[in-house]
Amino acid sequence: MQDYGCYHVSVGDLLRNLRDQKDQSLDIEDYIREGKLVPTATIVNILKRAIIGKLGSYHAIIIDGFPRRLDQGIASEDQIGKPDLVLFFDCQKSVAQERYLTRKLQGRLDDNEEIFQQRYKEFELLNPDIFDYYKSLGIMLKVYLDALSLEDANGILD
Repeated sequence: MQDYGCYHVSVGDLLRNLRDQKDQSLDIEDYIREGKLVPTATIVNILKRAIIGKLGSYHAIIIDGFPRRLDQGIASEDQIGKPDLVLFFDCQKSVAQERYLTRKLQGRLDDNEEIFQQRYKEFELLNPDIFDYYKSLGIMLKVYLDALSLEDANGILD
């Protein structure tokens, strides 16, 4: 990404790093372990701290894994700014499940079948509002990833 003047921020990586630092002001470990969404105000503040110094230094900032709820997106617009483009990487549930359960990411405590089912159900419930909102703004681009290998799909943001 940096080769193209872009700064990539993974919200999941940010949360895991903060958890590992034992930042007592952010009680996020239980959310991560249980696969629950971190409260909106907390996640927006974390994201804001991560990118505020990068604004203006890059052509684009790519925020990976965000928003997970529409209120997160709207709150981030108020505090950080509106996105120019929203990429929605889509694949079938079976493909998502296989990728989720076979990835081996350091610090991941929640990569198991039960958490996948919980998170996917939440995704199916919450995502249509997010998708429709950004589509109505004319900034949504849907990218189908079913045919890509896990390595190639992950490489899109590298």
